[in-house]
Amino acid sequence: MKKITALVASLALTCIANVALAQTPPVPQYGSNVNHEQARKAIAAAVAESRKLNLPMAITVVDNAGMLVAFERMDNTQTGRVGVSQ
Repeated sequence: MKKITALVASLALTCIANVALAQTPPVPQYGSNVNHEQARKAIAAAVAESRKLNLPMAITVVDNAGMLVAFERMDNTQTGRVGVSQ
């Protein structure tokens, strides 16, 4: 009897999990990845703005999968900002 109860409970949990998965929204499509040249231009613009504000920063550009494309750490940037930016 315990085996049947465990089997029924297991099947019920599987059904509930499948219903929950069916309700998750689809993964959005982001288009093409940023290439290295585009990443360098974005970093250059961010560095220019940072200098204008007199605020040293660590700047990270990632692709659609969150993988590093380009990174720059300005002089006098706090070490904690590197991890936050990445």
